[in-house]
Amino acid sequence: MSHRLQVILNPKELSIIKKAAHLEKKSVSDWVRGIIREKLSRKKVESEIDPIQALSDLRLPASPIDQMLEEIEEGRF
Repeated sequence: MSHRLQVILNPKELSIIKKAAHLEKKSVSDWVRGIIREKLSRKKVESEIDPIQALSDLRLPASPIDQMLEEIEEGRF
């Protein structure tokens, strides 16, 4: 089921959106719906990222694993 959404924009924002929609040969409504869908799909992809992989990708400095395990066993975190 579809719903109507009203968004209040200042004249400059509306002008920018109208120009962007015109460049893509779309109505303002179609253009805005497309942007919303794009943003929502990005959020979905971001939420599906493996947190362990994301941390690994940061490439932060870390001690060798043997040293970390030894420190954990000794209680020195």
